[in-house]
Amino acid sequence: MADRCEPPEELRGQDGWHWVDADRPLICQWLCADEYQRDEMWKMPSANLYSPESAYRRGYRYLAPVTTPAEVERLRADLARLVEVVEWYANPEIYKPSALGPHFDVRDWSHVARAALAAIKERKA
Repeated sequence: MADRCEPPEELRGQDGWHWVDADRPLICQWLCADEYQRDEMWKMPSANLYSPESAYRRGYRYLAPVTTPAEVERLRADLARLVEVVEWYANPEIYKPSALGPHFDVRDWSHVARAALAAIKERKA
């Protein structure tokens, strides 16, 4: 719905922490409806509780879920594995002419792999 500040549909049924924008990004808690609470609500850093409609009227806009430490660790492991693969492709030695003849030669893509590695290392710095 366009006039509501709320998480994507797949995240609405569970409590969680999310990034919400209101002139600056904020981390807010989403409280889903349950037997104690009739409606879904945002708990803002100020401890105010707003419905999705009320939050939208006050200028809040949903951005994204907050990444958990376990998700961050998994992403780091995935990135490390991808860097290993790209480092292998960055080695120009693997692109030497094939002993089987020119039809088996592989185009040298090491410059692309080296550029990707440089961009990753630049972001880490």
